[in-house]
Amino acid sequence: MKKLVLLLISFFVLSACGGDDKPVTGKLDPDTVLNFNLKPRLSPRAGEDGKMTPLEVLQKARFFQLIPVGSTTPGTRGIDETEKDYEKLAIKMMGSDIINHDTLATYWRDARDLIILSGGSRNDTIAYIPQRVRNSAFEKIFAAEREGNYELVYKLFQDAFEAIPCTPEEYKELKRQGLN
Repeated sequence: MKKLVLLLISFFVLSACGGDDKPVTGKLDPDTVLNFNLKPRLSPRAGEDGKMTPLEVLQKARFFQLIPVGSTTPGTRGIDETEKDYEKLAIKMMGSDIINHDTLATYWRDARDLIILSGGSRNDTIAYIPQRVRNSAFEKIFAAEREGNYELVYKLFQDAFEAIPCTPEEYKELKRQGLN
């Protein structure tokens, strides 16, 4: 027992003498909370023509859906009330939804058709993250991950994904034109 205590004390002393005040984990943390934002600046016509405001989207959001790489079938994830940040107008997701062990899950790497659904009997599309926004964000996220700059990976997740309110008909038309 005495040897175990000495070993633990030695470990903590050596750990404390690392010389660098900045913690370096060497991997992504699945316990991190990541945001998908609903930004009013991206939806100047929100509230008009049947579109919801970002606040209304957040209030009605029940599911987050995307099509994973190599699939034609959408994957759907519920959005619980505790995952809604009304102050920041964001949907909060645990890193474990996106981070697999210490890297980004393959499921997310080339996902497409990222939409937010209202649930209920109609399960309407009420917002979407444009594919160009997703592609641009992930390009930067992958570069930061390759460099081991995990702080930047987290920042990009917090700032880069912005969902735009839309009607189901508008999203179908955007998809038909390849503009989603």
